[in-house]
Amino acid sequence: MKLRILIFILLALPIIGYGGWYFLFRPNDPMDGQKADFRVLAHEWVEEFKINEQAANQKYLGRIVEAKGIVREVLRDSSGGMNVILETGDAFMGVNCSMEPGETEPSKGSDTLLIRGEFSALTLDVNMTRCVRVRDPK
Repeated sequence: MKLRILIFILLALPIIGYGGWYFLFRPNDPMDGQKADFRVLAHEWVEEFKINEQAANQKYLGRIVEAKGIVREVLRDSSGGMNVILETGDAFMGVNCSMEPGETEPSKGSDTLLIRGEFSALTLDVNMTRCVRVRDPK
């Protein structure tokens, strides 16, 4: 009886371990193939957060959003990552898009972009992660 329990435990541990590892470290689906839950204009999206931050957080948190706006700023970090900040008409608040590796750098001030990403948080900016440029069908 004890031998059966020991064999069961020795067989079950690797399966449980792999399941836990896969759940915690599985790769994200590529954002290119995702369907957006919402499509917004950057300046209107920020206004929605100003009117009712709690309701907007509930509505968008963890959801796929396509945001359209003019590029205010492009920032690069020391590891080569790129963030694109979309203009919102508010000097203190923008839509901050953390771009996926390999995305091309847009021109500041002149490019109007449609960016798809996952809304992650509201800090001083509306923050999106895993962002990619989307060809706008107009």
